[in-house]
Amino acid sequence: MTIKDNIFKAYDIRGVYPSELNENNIQVIVKAIYTYLKPKTINSKFLVAIGYDMRLSSPILFNSAKKSLL
Repeated sequence: MTIKDNIFKAYDIRGVYPSELNENNIQVIVKAIYTYLKPKTINSKFLVAIGYDMRLSSPILFNSAKKSLL
């Protein structure tokens, strides 16, 4: 799977649904972020917040990201 690097912004991830950002690659991205953060928080708990806007694809991507974290 190839994920275009132009979807990664300074403070968020944005891409055209479903060609650049979809249920499959959002799971890969979320798992990579979790894998990166987990060792840095060994001695403490950490909270992950997932947000979305009013776009029709937002609930689909949110649920996919949430499923990956759980």
